[in-house]
This record gives sequence, C-alpha cells and structure tokens, in this order.
Amino acid sequence: MYRIIQESILNVSKYAHAKNCTITIILHNFLELNIIDDGDGFDVNHKKNGIGLINLNERVKSLKGEFKIESVKGKGTKINVMFNLHTLMMNQKYS
Repeated sequence: MYRIIQESILNVSKYAHAKNCTITIILHNFLELNIIDDGDGFDVNHKKNGIGLINLNERVKSLKGEFKIESVKGKGTKINVMFNLHTLMMNQKYS
C-alpha cells in the first residue's frame, strides 16, 4: 500500500499540476484506497501508459486487487484501488 500511495503522489506532483490531493483509506470487509487530485487530468481513453501507471497497475494486480482510473481533462484524476481483505491476508501469509 505504501508504494502504491507513494507512486500516486509522485505522479500527482510531477504531472498533474494539482493544488490539492486527497488520500482516503476505507476498511470494511475490503480495503479501498482513493487518491483524488484537482489537477490537469487526462483522457483515459488516449492516455500514454507511463511507467508510473504501469507500476501501479502491476502492484495492485500482484496483490489480486482492482485498479481504476477516472480522469477528465481540466478536472483532475481519481485513482481507486480495492482489495478483498481475505485475499490480501492470504496473499501475505504465503509470500
């Protein structure tokens, strides 16, 4: 989780030109991480898959989570990461 948050903040800092970035973590039967910025945004259908986004997606996949990006040019970006806690705990047990 630390590396996912770190990479996201780096991307916001380098590319988004955001004034604000909010990170929320919700814990229930799942773990949900949301990183929302008010930066430049981008067209998700025509985005360049930079190494930062590829790394984020690979980290989430390696933990059997779901990774979504919503972004609109000029309106910012929302990154949503979801993990099933049972799956996440089983993954850590056998790592």
